[in-house]
Amino acid sequence: MFLVKTMNFGWENVHEIAEQLEHVHSPIFFDKMDEILDYPKFDPHGEPIPDKDGNIIAQDLQKLSNCEIGETVVFASVTLSDDAFLSYLNERKLLLNTKIKVVKIENFDKSMAIEIDGKKEVLSKKATEKILVKK
Repeated sequence: MFLVKTMNFGWENVHEIAEQLEHVHSPIFFDKMDEILDYPKFDPHGEPIPDKDGNIIAQDLQKLSNCEIGETVVFASVTLSDDAFLSYLNERKLLLNTKIKVVKIENFDKSMAIEIDGKKEVLSKKATEKILVKK
């Protein structure tokens, strides 16, 4: 969250930098980062961040591909943090906590027409398999 909220990196850019930060072994550094960010519960990809005691918030998520026509859900996480996939989502204004309404599901290939803030988009089955949502 520090890289996104404080340093203004896009979520498609943070994975590599975050992996480098994982090798920092200074508790005071991470305590200060948590304080600056007001103790975030989720990372930029929607994954839970453990608290100091290692506790993680349980989430009841499902794949967007499992949703039905007419259902409205909230984009909560991704199962793939690949830069190309995250850029694909950014181009469609599909960001965490965005409300998604399922408008149509194609019988042929299971691609999904969705509505985000009144704008329609079509997502492939491959994409909807990698997007996790909550009701």
